[in-house]
Amino acid sequence: NLTLEVIGKRGDGYHEVRSVMQAVRLCDELTFTTAHGLSFSSNLSSWHPENSLISRAARLLAAETGYTGGADIYLEKRIPLSSGLGGDSSGGAAALLGLDKLWQLNLPRDRMYGLAASLGSDVPFFLAGGTALAQGRGEQISALPSPGRLWLIIMVAPVAVPEKKTAALYGRLRLEDYSDGGRTSALTQLLGAGSPVADKNLFNVFENTALNIFP
Repeated sequence: NLTLEVIGKRGDGYHEVRSVMQAVRLCDELTFTTAHGLSFSSNLSSWHPENSLISRAARLLAAETGYTGGADIYLEKRIPLSSGLGGDSSGGAAALLGLDKLWQLNLPRDRMYGLAASLGSDVPFFLAGGTALAQGRGEQISALPSPGRLWLIIMVAPVAVPEKKTAALYGRLRLEDYSDGGRTSALTQLLGAGSPVADKNLFNVFENTALNIFP
């Protein structure tokens, strides 16, 4: 998230957000092989498929399309678990894309996005990647121009992260943490004009909240 703002809480229990999202080169790798049933494996012993959006995406796609075949899915895990870097969400999106191709389903774009949104708010973004504006609960995606050459340092802090990290962070937000989406709009305009992006243009509402939870 180059920006992430929370506008307020919605009637459905989710939060309304505005965010500029950016794909980076750090990624996991999924390999799909035709099989009679569904099986999942990984190079990382601490990865459990039953807790992953990859297995949920595979079963959802089969159920929604009536596909009766299967696949062996192998995950080469490079993104640290529970690091907030979209590893599980991107895995869910990759599973939808990979199995759609392997099973020759050729689902239309809008149906793929609908399935992705039902898996999680961040999953639709990873169907296309690149740079995008995310709105709604995060599932409404609009492509944006790339910021061009932009260097970032990605660090994973050595802290114990609770299983329901996202819920814990949202639960700690205060009314004064909500905003009108202005920072995201400003960055969107910069990108549209092809102007350079500086660190002053970046923002994440959870920075102070995270520091309080993980001092």
